[in-house]
Amino acid sequence: MAGLHLTPDIVIAAYELLRTTPPFRGWRLPHADEVRFRIVADRGAYGTHRVDASGHEISISHRNAHHIDTLLRVMAHEMCHMQEIRLGFKRNDVVHGALFQRLADKVCKYHNFDRGAF
Repeated sequence: MAGLHLTPDIVIAAYELLRTTPPFRGWRLPHADEVRFRIVADRGAYGTHRVDASGHEISISHRNAHHIDTLLRVMAHEMCHMQEIRLGFKRNDVVHGALFQRLADKVCKYHNFDRGAF
């Protein structure tokens, strides 16, 4: 499919762009230099966030993020997961539970993302 060709620079720029906007700016998320970014070929997921002893990692699937608006929505979603961890969310908690929903509501309201597609 033709469309956005993801590069590391584009993924990092998307993260940094969002990081400068509300509500992310108030969350004080780490600078892109402190996050690992991966471009993957996962057809089953648009993006993932994980954290381990070496820090945060955000992966974006080039198979699903064909447009800049999709990339920004997926990045924002993963940044909500990053903030969950920073607020004490544990991986054995409910994924997309109440905390995620509150964060996502704020993000979607500000950025006018389709909440159902978030």
